[in-house]
Amino acid sequence: MSDTQQQPTPVTPSHDPFDQGRIDTQTDRVIDRLIKPTGWLVLIVAVISVYEVVSRYGFNAPTKWVHETSTFLIAIVFLIGGARAMARNQHVTINLLQYLLPRDGRRALRLTNSFLMILICLGLVYVSALTAWTATHARPGLPFYLERSGTYWNPPYPGLTKVVMFIATVLLLIQSVAQFIHRVKHDNGERGEL
Repeated sequence: MSDTQQQPTPVTPSHDPFDQGRIDTQTDRVIDRLIKPTGWLVLIVAVISVYEVVSRYGFNAPTKWVHETSTFLIAIVFLIGGARAMARNQHVTINLLQYLLPRDGRRALRLTNSFLMILICLGLVYVSALTAWTATHARPGLPFYLERSGTYWNPPYPGLTKVVMFIATVLLLIQSVAQFIHRVKHDNGERGEL
């Protein structure tokens, strides 16, 4: 290979696109720390599900609350988990096109991707805000009333789920803006994902 041809830049461990768990911004660190305890909700769901099975089949006394409660808790884990995956760089990415482009093209692609993520998050925040407002003001004439499930037990889980969805989309928007700023300042187009 001649000296004038540019050799591909090797992927370094700190910029390896498969380096899951890497946290780049202070915003991501804070969000990761705040969200980490929601993982315990999965254990709570497992425990109450075992309780339901023992109650139902061991004592012929099924519960009214386990199914809806476990569905609500897992919904929280999935909704908030998106922000944690984004904070830890554990979301699904397809980097094939990025590797085919020269350095400037890679940088432009990553910045465009980050900017589009902000636009998508803005739309999600808007829609989830409308949904959360409707779910928290479900009864005309009352200043605040959570939408309920309509089952025999009738918990306010649907309304709470929509509020959690709004919070999750706001977290994603904050992260998207922070990551866009980080990429503008630090992405030099090297291989790997910033």
